[in-house]
Amino acid sequence: MDKNEFLTVDEIIELTGFKKQSCQCEALTANGFSYAKDAEGRPKLTWTHVNAVLNGQINVVAYENERPNFGAI
Repeated sequence: MDKNEFLTVDEIIELTGFKKQSCQCEALTANGFSYAKDAEGRPKLTWTHVNAVLNGQINVVAYENERPNFGAI
C-alpha cells in the first residue's frame, strides 16, 4: 500500500472537524469509519475506505449490527 494512501493529520482534522485525537476517533466511529490507531493514538485510515463509506459502498447500518456487544460481557 502506498504510504500516501493514508489521510494526513490535517486531512483527518478536516474530515472530522476536530484537532483532539479522542474527538476525531469518536467522530469517525459515529460516521461509520473504521480506523486503526498509530503508536501515538492518532487514528489512521485510508482514502480507499473513506471513499467507500462516502460513496455508500460500505453499509454502515449492517456493519453496526455486526459489531459485538462488549457491554454484555
